[in-house]
Amino acid sequence: MQTAKQIASLDVLSEGRTILGVGVGWMAKEAGVLGMPWDKRGARSDEQLEIFRRLFSEREPSFDGEFYSFPKVGFEPKPIQTPLPIWVGGSSPAAFRRVALYGHAFHAAFQPPDVIASEWAAVQRECEAVGREPGEVSLSLRIFLDPAAVMDPDKSIAGSKDQMLEMIARLQAIGVTHLLLDPVARGGVQARLDAPTRFMEDVAPHVAV
Repeated sequence: MQTAKQIASLDVLSEGRTILGVGVGWMAKEAGVLGMPWDKRGARSDEQLEIFRRLFSEREPSFDGEFYSFPKVGFEPKPIQTPLPIWVGGSSPAAFRRVALYGHAFHAAFQPPDVIASEWAAVQRECEAVGREPGEVSLSLRIFLDPAAVMDPDKSIAGSKDQMLEMIARLQAIGVTHLLLDPVARGGVQARLDAPTRFMEDVAPHVAV
């Protein structure tokens, strides 16, 4: 409930610009440091998302689950956004179903276009299985921004302006509507800071939307 309060307060303070990105995690040691059990982390995450949904939308929410429970309670502030956008990451059937049940976007990460297309199709099938319109969910992608083309080209927006635009067009054809760019550049921290600036100046204005 404390986390939900922080998220809702952030949405109010940001005037409705918060996006909640969620995933069950991949590093057991990280969960141990946070004092969270590693087993059943998917089921635990699903309960957390259901609790968020109730706290954010119901006047006197309550919950009684396998891992969490609380009686009717007042919860303020509510997020400005209704619903607050939840972007769900993951690459498993359970993650795809989690998107269908709770997500407003599927957030893929560092995958080549053919894998993204396959995962996106799986998400859409899960939406149909739970009676949800697939069009209600958008597709976001975290990908390397790699002007020097040092990373795997299938997992990067890399090279020249034209090469970058070609990859972006391929991703748009799959259904990607949002990109989270992870800069990779020779020259240390400053080069990584410069790469997004050059991208926004030289490439972004030419992206068809």
